[in-house]
Amino acid sequence: MKKRRKTKIKKKTLAVIAFSIFIIIVISILSTQKTQTKPPAREYFKIEDAVAFVELNPLQNQTIKVKMLSFKITPIKGDAHYLSINPGGNVKYEDWPWFEKIECNKTVDLAAEGKEIFYGTTPLLARKTENGYAVTLRITCNETSDLPDDQKVTIYITELFSS
Repeated sequence: MKKRRKTKIKKKTLAVIAFSIFIIIVISILSTQKTQTKPPAREYFKIEDAVAFVELNPLQNQTIKVKMLSFKITPIKGDAHYLSINPGGNVKYEDWPWFEKIECNKTVDLAAEGKEIFYGTTPLLARKTENGYAVTLRITCNETSDLPDDQKVTIYITELFSS
């Protein structure tokens, strides 16, 4: 009789442990899927008319040094709340372009808003491609993925100004 009780207790204990593990796995999968349902920034936004004030490199025509960058940004998949543009380089956090809300399909021109990106004494290098000079920035908002690789957006500078 005692053996039977111990066997039943062991079975119940194993069942509770197995059920607990199952619940933990389900919660993990659901939380991972929730994060992945947000689109990457490169799909959520349209970037156009990128303009830069640059320092040309006479010895290397495949790269330029970007001193100031501006472009137009449009959220095309929905409104963008708490949009932040991490320009990379040596730009201080408080100088990053930031918008509380941009409505879907409304284009915002960084220069018109006074939010151009200035790289100061440490210019950002841009490499020449068939689409223009490319720089990669990180753009985040509440509606886009939190994964670092999904925040990366390549911007093609098509209009250059130099001193």
